[in-house]
Amino acid sequence: MDPELKQEFELLSQGMDRRFEQAKQETDRRFDAVLELISQVAQRMDARFDGLVAEMDRRFKDVDRRFELFENRLERMDLRLAALDISFSSFHKALDGHERILSGLLATQAAQQKAIDNIVDRLLRLEQRH
Repeated sequence: MDPELKQEFELLSQGMDRRFEQAKQETDRRFDAVLELISQVAQRMDARFDGLVAEMDRRFKDVDRRFELFENRLERMDLRLAALDISFSSFHKALDGHERILSGLLATQAAQQKAIDNIVDRLLRLEQRH
């Protein structure tokens, strides 16, 4: 092979090797930059996800606290309703006693009215005879 041609091929080969090396270095640099960007995005997403988890935890705690307050109120209402039920049962018992007394009084009044009517009727008959 011609020495000039051989030298030209060597120069071309060295130039191509340099360009490949530069291209490799540029590709590595870009790859590292892309990896850095991906890492930054992942860190931001982690931070945002951590914030979201913290917010959800806070909200769940608020809901739990509200449920506890609601449950406490229901327990107090249950106690109050039980006390009212006991009070109403004593009122019903007292009303039953009063109803028995009232029924007795009404029966006595009816008997008295009947007796009065009988007496008036007898008086009228006696007056008519005399």
